[in-house]
Amino acid sequence: MRFNIKTLVLTTILFIVGCENIMDDASGLSDAEIVQMIRDAAKVEVTMSSMPSQSQSTIENDYYDYLDMATWKASRLGYQVELAGRGHGSGKRNEAYFNLEGRKLNPNDWGRDGSSKDINEL
Repeated sequence: MRFNIKTLVLTTILFIVGCENIMDDASGLSDAEIVQMIRDAAKVEVTMSSMPSQSQSTIENDYYDYLDMATWKASRLGYQVELAGRGHGSGKRNEAYFNLEGRKLNPNDWGRDGSSKDINEL
């Protein structure tokens, strides 16, 4: 019985550590996969100033015509910026996504075979 308990505890620890390592290494995933993980993840609201400077610069230059923005962070994945206002297009997703280093993610870049598929079709 003692052997089974030790084996169970060791297996559980290895499983937890393995899952954490998978989440820490998003480098092998496509932008679209990371975006989907950010969408599905639990997020906390953060200030725009807490984002990497590269993300802040992109938002200031590319999304200046939006009146309101909410910034969310998905732990160990990246950021989601919800956009609203004049630039808002009816029927379209109005979010921007960034990785933890500040690079803007392309939600249509599935990577593997170079194909691009619109995420809204999913």
